[in-house]
Order: sequence, then C-alpha cells, then structure tokens
Amino acid sequence: MKRIIHSICVGFLLMSAILAPNTVLAHQQKEAYTTILVNERTGNLEIAHRFSIHDAEHVLKQHFGIKADIISSSDTQERFAQYVRLHFAIKASEIDNEMALLTVGHEVEGKYFWVYQEVKLPQKHDVLWVKMNAFQEVWPKQTNHVNFEKGRNIRSARFKKDDEWLALELKK
Repeated sequence: MKRIIHSICVGFLLMSAILAPNTVLAHQQKEAYTTILVNERTGNLEIAHRFSIHDAEHVLKQHFGIKADIISSSDTQERFAQYVRLHFAIKASEIDNEMALLTVGHEVEGKYFWVYQEVKLPQKHDVLWVKMNAFQEVWPKQTNHVNFEKGRNIRSARFKKDDEWLALELKK
C-alpha cells in the first residue's frame, strides 16, 4: 500500500513539475489584437481592438493607480477606452498628421474587452501608417497584432516595444 501511495505522489509531483512551466509561460505571453476594415459602403475605416480583461485591468491599476473592474464598472470601461485612444493612431502617409479617430463604443465579451473606433476613409488607402503601443510601458514583451483588411486582401503587422509607426500596404 505504501508503494502505491508513494507512486501516486511521485507521479503527481512529476506532472506538476512538467505542467507548471507551461502555465507560467502561457500567462506571460502578452498580446492584443486590432483589426482595421475598409468599409467601402460607408466610406469609413472601422477599427476593433481586442484586449484580455485581466491584462486591461492590470494595466489600469499599474498605470493609473486605480482599482479596475472592467466587467461591471462603466467608469473603468471608459477609462480604458481613453487609454486605447492614447496608444493607437493611424496616418494616411508617413508625413501626414494622425487621423482624428472617433471612438464609437466598447463592450465586454467573455474574457475580452473590445474598443471600437472609426474614421473617414482617406483618399489614398492602399497604405496606412499605424502606431499601436498599448501595454508596452507595463510589459516590454507585449506584442500588438494589427490586421488591415480591404475585401479579400489582408496585411498584418506585429508591434514590439521599440516599434513606432509601421506601414500596412495592400496590393490592388
């Protein structure tokens, strides 16, 4: 009987040692996703940002020193939407000024918080210059993925800590 109990304990410890590093690494992988869609019908660029609620609350607490409850606090939701507005920008060319993005809403969906923005489609929109540095002041290894979609064409960029503006070019 002692041998069986010992075997079970050793097995449990081995499984814990194997699984624990994977759990820690999975939690440390910080990523956020943004999609920019060209809506030819409305003449707008439609932007949707998706963030982990856990990460968003952590950043709000760390960055602003506030108790963050995105799920049930509309004030916290609005504060985070403001944070996103400060960390995301689009230009029509490398030398143009940033476009004035309109925040059209935000919502909680499962374990994610979404922030929605839009702006009038620029005359030339086969190339967009984008900046996305949300969370990178808190987590230097944060990666922000941005997809630019026009019809069936999709281009992607990954923003790391030291990236400023990246060009997303769509082929005609």
